[in-house]
Amino acid sequence: MLASGDKEFAAWYAAASPEEAPVEPELEAHQRYYWQAWQDIRGDRHVDGMGAVGPIPYLTISRYAEDHYITGTDFLRFKTIIKAMDAEFLDYIAKTRPKAPEK
Repeated sequence: MLASGDKEFAAWYAAASPEEAPVEPELEAHQRYYWQAWQDIRGDRHVDGMGAVGPIPYLTISRYAEDHYITGTDFLRFKTIIKAMDAEFLDYIAKTRPKAPEK
């Protein structure tokens, strides 16, 4: 069972209001592929009981790539791009998520 603060964060994380959500950029076809891949796997990250959000695990990225026949140098490029996108997302979360109330 989630604590009160965890429920609030989970609700915010799952459905940020349009004012808080990152704006989806206009993308070219090859960029949309990476955006969709990141969207597909971004929910497979660890969110701990204190509301900390972790990066997408390597195994998730690797499995997605395997399922989509992304190998060799294409995998290295894919992993680098997904990790960079995820780092931007984590930075966004750190800057915009509600702060825990002081006790």
